Amino acid sequence: MISSKSLISRTAALVAAAPLLLGAGGCAGAADDAATVTLSSGGGSEKTTVHIARADVEDDLRILRSNDDFVAFVKKGGLDVPESGSSAGGELTAIWLGILVDQVVIDTELQERDVNVTKADRDAVADQVDQAYGGADVFKQFPKAFRDAVVEREARMNALITRGGAKAEQPTEADAKKFYDENAAQISTCASGMSVSHILLDTEAEAVAVKAELVGGADFATLAKERSTDPTAADNGGDLGCLQDGAFVAPFEAAAKAATIGVPTDPVKTEFGYHVILTSAFVPPTFEAMKGKIIDYLAGKAEQSAGQEIKTIIQDRLKGAEVDVDPRYGTWVSDDQQGPHVAPPSIPEPSDGRGASTTTVVPVDPIGTVPAQGG
Repeated sequence: MISSKSLISRTAALVAAAPLLLGAGGCAGAADDAATVTLSSGGGSEKTTVHIARADVEDDLRILRSNDDFVAFVKKGGLDVPESGSSAGGELTAIWLGILVDQVVIDTELQERDVNVTKADRDAVADQVDQAYGGADVFKQFPKAFRDAVVEREARMNALITRGGAKAEQPTEADAKKFYDENAAQISTCASGMSVSHILLDTEAEAVAVKAELVGGADFATLAKERSTDPTAADNGGDLGCLQDGAFVAPFEAAAKAATIGVPTDPVKTEFGYHVILTSAFVPPTFEAMKGKIIDYLAGKAEQSAGQEIKTIIQDRLKGAEVDVDPRYGTWVSDDQQGPHVAPPSIPEPSDGRGASTTTVVPVDPIGTVPAQGG
């Protein structure tokens, strides 16, 4: 959900263009605010202004910058972050402030729709948040209060998407049959002509023992359900479907292609563990065999569609918002590719000695040593 470049991946997809509206006289807002966001109420008759405090933004940036492993993670993703102890950097500052602006819209929608955030919402986003910040070992280095705040923001979005809009319609068996019929050619095609199954074990010794049981006459599907550490395949008796080029890691694919049909292989080691592989002639799956998977797939698509409805509403809400950004942090701009976002302040070009530039440049100073720009 979140790349090191954007920190929160929903930013570009979730929000749409909004004009930068400056107050009378050109002031960006109160001296204590990093940004202000003014939204119309659901009915459009009243307006509410939310202040994003400069002190809060700066505290967050100090925390982000103090985690050396996180800094290394975002640098690897192409984000320029100065070393700890120096300025937090215009790009990181702008990205973080943009996230907080987005959150104003999300929280407003959540409140107006009377949706409560639950523990299930927090649990649902935990892994996404860990990965967004470089992994669980990196994320847990942040102070607990900071971690809780990040998880809570993502949980609010999860609650809004899953329960804030129209409930996704659950697909029926008739829907699944229609999908099966419309995609029969793709479902029934296997270029290799072989299906592949496996039993995944943690150790080579366990894999050797399973191979011995199979040679002794044990049923492959039964052992897969009882012993395999791959739960998805185990539920299907170890069946992985058609043996397709590039669908499996290289050692597994090579062993499967070299296997004799109907004869289990010796243990094959991959990054996932030790596999005992069995190939068989490909038989197109019947509708009954595929029904459960198709219904799950269609249910997932329906949930995505319902979630997209909420995202579109949030996009439209932000289009009508008035967003004022303190120029030391950047400007609120619209971009066809990135959507509206906080762009870092311009960096002044070196003087060539032929006179001062007529362009006014606000230096990046997220820790507040530059005075607020007057109006």
